[in-house]
Amino acid sequence: MTKVRGISEVKAMRRTFLPFLAVAGLSLLLSACSGESPTAPKPPTDPGPGGTCTVTVALDATSVTPMAGTAIIVRATVRKGGSAVPDGTSVLFTTDFGYFLETGLSSVSKVTQNGFADVTLGATSSGLAKVKATYDCGSAEKSIQYQPVPTNGPFISSIDPTSGSCSGGDLVTINGGRFGTDAASVQVLFGGLPASVQSVADTKLVVLTPTRTLANPQVPEAVDIVVRFFSGSIPTGSVTATKAFTYYCVDPNRRMTVTAIAPNSGIPEGGQQVVITGTNFLPSPESSTATTRVTFGGASASVVSVSNTTITVLTPRRILANPAVPETVDVAVTVDLGLVSQQTGLLPQAFTYRSGGGAGQCVGAPGLFIATVQPESPTGSGSPDGGEIVVIAGGGFTAGGTSTTPERTSVYFGGNQAVTLDVSANSIRVSTPRRVLTSPDRPETVAVKVIVDAGGPAEACVESTGAYTYYPGGYLEPVITSISPSTGPNDSSTRVTVFGRNFALPMQVFVGGVEAVVVEIRASQIIFLTPQATGPNNFLAGQTVDVAVRNPYTGRDTTSPVQFRYYACPTINTVVPVIAPWNQSTVVTIAGQAFEEPVEVTFESGNLQFRPAVTSVSSSLITVVMPPIDPGLGGAAACSNVTGLLRVRFPSVACAEPTNATNSFTYSVNPMTAVSASPTALNQAGGAAGTNGTTPVTITVVGSNFVDPMTVEIFGGNGAAIQVNNAFVANATQLSFSAPAMLDTYLNTQPCSPTGSIVNGIRYVPTSFGIRLRNARTGCTVDLPNVLIYNPTVANQVCRAPITITGTPSPTAAICTAYNSGPFNISGGVGPYNISVTGLPAGLSFTQLGSTVTISGTPQLSVSGPGTASQNYSVSITASDATTSGSTTYSLVVNDQNAPFLVSALATTLDATAVNPLGVSTTVSASKPGLGALTYTSTVPSPALPAGVAFTFAGGTATLTRSAAGATGSSTVTVTVADTPPCGGGRHEGSVDLTLVY
Repeated sequence: MTKVRGISEVKAMRRTFLPFLAVAGLSLLLSACSGESPTAPKPPTDPGPGGTCTVTVALDATSVTPMAGTAIIVRATVRKGGSAVPDGTSVLFTTDFGYFLETGLSSVSKVTQNGFADVTLGATSSGLAKVKATYDCGSAEKSIQYQPVPTNGPFISSIDPTSGSCSGGDLVTINGGRFGTDAASVQVLFGGLPASVQSVADTKLVVLTPTRTLANPQVPEAVDIVVRFFSGSIPTGSVTATKAFTYYCVDPNRRMTVTAIAPNSGIPEGGQQVVITGTNFLPSPESSTATTRVTFGGASASVVSVSNTTITVLTPRRILANPAVPETVDVAVTVDLGLVSQQTGLLPQAFTYRSGGGAGQCVGAPGLFIATVQPESPTGSGSPDGGEIVVIAGGGFTAGGTSTTPERTSVYFGGNQAVTLDVSANSIRVSTPRRVLTSPDRPETVAVKVIVDAGGPAEACVESTGAYTYYPGGYLEPVITSISPSTGPNDSSTRVTVFGRNFALPMQVFVGGVEAVVVEIRASQIIFLTPQATGPNNFLAGQTVDVAVRNPYTGRDTTSPVQFRYYACPTINTVVPVIAPWNQSTVVTIAGQAFEEPVEVTFESGNLQFRPAVTSVSSSLITVVMPPIDPGLGGAAACSNVTGLLRVRFPSVACAEPTNATNSFTYSVNPMTAVSASPTALNQAGGAAGTNGTTPVTITVVGSNFVDPMTVEIFGGNGAAIQVNNAFVANATQLSFSAPAMLDTYLNTQPCSPTGSIVNGIRYVPTSFGIRLRNARTGCTVDLPNVLIYNPTVANQVCRAPITITGTPSPTAAICTAYNSGPFNISGGVGPYNISVTGLPAGLSFTQLGSTVTISGTPQLSVSGPGTASQNYSVSITASDATTSGSTTYSLVVNDQNAPFLVSALATTLDATAVNPLGVSTTVSASKPGLGALTYTSTVPSPALPAGVAFTFAGGTATLTRSAAGATGSSTVTVTVADTPPCGGGRHEGSVDLTLVY
């Protein structure tokens, strides 16, 4: 075990709260932490109008007994008048112990969202913190007791995340201390089941969670996490985090993933908008911003919006331990907080709080560089009065995005800010600032600093020392500001441009003391070819040398502030090792010559491309860490090795990419073997053979190359293909799972004679099944055929006769007339029977009494309309027991003496143009008397009748009257006649259209 460090360990936590800031409880339910309940609101101290305070404040915390050096989240839920306060309401938090991570102080003001506000509390030593939240006249207080760090022995300070899927395979970090560094001496148990240990450090363990079968998939289960320590095979102690991890059974199709964050850096002051991408951020109908939490290094961010694939947040403030040193933190996302579908995802070391900025510390970015700084006009004098237009050439100047503007690009000359005129990706135009020279008659060279996306999320800085010179008036001595390029190969000449001013013919150029060939001379540029570093000049090979410009008339030299470096082009000799297991991290060494930083290494195999981490670079060795992969991502065949090319690039040298057959690297995928399984004899319920037990036995399979995640399938018998979800891989040679129960239909049957004479029955017999193992990531499968024997239950071993249904039903029925089929009798099989009847007319149903079925009722019209005089139905009766079924079918004709029910009118046109004031009428009648009383209805005339014209319809008589002269035209009316069936259901009805002329 590691030697006790005592209080120094607590001090070490302060910089970023070290691994403990994984925050115990990032994905804990606020309402379920440590069994606590919300803090009751205190009585109002400042009643509102009328003397009554309607504000209530309730406080919750992710833990009330955290360890010193960790942080917790405190949530204040604020309501006014019984309703959540509006978003943006300011809540004041104070504490008398520790400090808030958002400010580094004992107080902070946070605004509400969805009626609550979160704050992050931390403390570096043990003690009692009383946290108070106040809004308007309401307040609440909660006590947080920080526990001391144990003075000896290992300890657990926090778990991240604290919840995961019951299917296992989630990456979990266990923070604490004195764990040691030997993975072979550590075992981690989740609820008694061993996790797969991925890495061990003295203050952090990284594991993959085991699977867990929940008693009720709809109810999460909290389990203990136990870390056990060994010396060889002898236990030396353990430490337990009680109920520290909660399992949730999440639908695999709704599994949440977190893939990226953009931008991935920002200012410590926080408040910057960041977008987190992934999948299934809204996994259930209850998902919302209120159930979503995002933390940066343990501090809660403000969630702006959530979609299924993106979460937009405002970063929290962070106090840097050293303002000049950036800090990189984990980003954790919890969705469906407090719901059974709660999930947590982690992006480790995903966001960097930048240091420096402005005119202070420079923090660079890939691709950001300054090549040259020179006046836009060849006659530029570099006046100390400033105001001269200077062009800065380089790259990465718009790295902040398309929104980069001159206002977001700051340029400093010797610490004085210039005026930025315009910006492109490769150049910046500025007006130089004024400078007071130390000596009025001597030139002064200053550094030029460029800050891109100043104050934005992608702020970065680059500085070029001695890049610009201020000259007193009339000073014409040649000045070199820069050269480009500043590197080149040993064995060929490089075309180099010297930038500066006051150049004139003749001039010589010397590289490392060797004269170069001058190609062109201008007032502000000299172009030359470097001498090759071979033959008599081989002393230049691999060297960084001065570049000097000499005026042969005066013999005076001007030396470039930028030197020229010769290099040999890199070559690769070997890659060691060239093959390694796919499921583990492997340190690979690339050996060769003339390696130069920076180095970019890429592994490419089909569709699989990624950059392994480069851990060290020397002139002859590059060390990278090849991470575990998912072999299926590259498009390779299932259960096959993944071979690809390690491409090595050197961006800083003008050399072709070194290629060599030895650059290949193979992820080996070893096929699995399955040797045996035990036990192999089972009863039908999955219990031990020879018993009636229903508790499934645990089957252990012995073989080789078993790696999580593994799936198990029981196959064979009568078409069985049963998936087993609770397989547990103990090690590479052993896995176990609970035996599933076997359905009757999967067992083989044997003909038998129920009566002893006629063979017309069946019985179930012992049946063999195989075990199929599959690795979900490699696609490797292996079978143990016919290894399990399932024995049928005692009841299923009895010979049973086929099920038969007999009866003589009535073949006809009539609408609204009672019907009874007579009994159908069921025999054979083993009762009780399940009965189903299909094809029944409307109004009829069936009843079952033991082994007898009767169909009865009163037939009805299924839909309203004219009806059908005679309609045939095919009625099917099916009876089944636990294993077999039988059926019979008979035809039933339903007669309807009132069908078809047709409606007609003596005259379909009523013409009242010649009738004044008398009316004209017609009779509407049905072809059948119908069932029950007839009803007569009509629609409103369309178009509407003019004044003086009226239409009536009553008792089957339609009348159109015209009482006065007026507008003329025609309208249409639909009249309907229907009956009222006493047996319910649809009704007989029909209609006819009448034309009204007036």
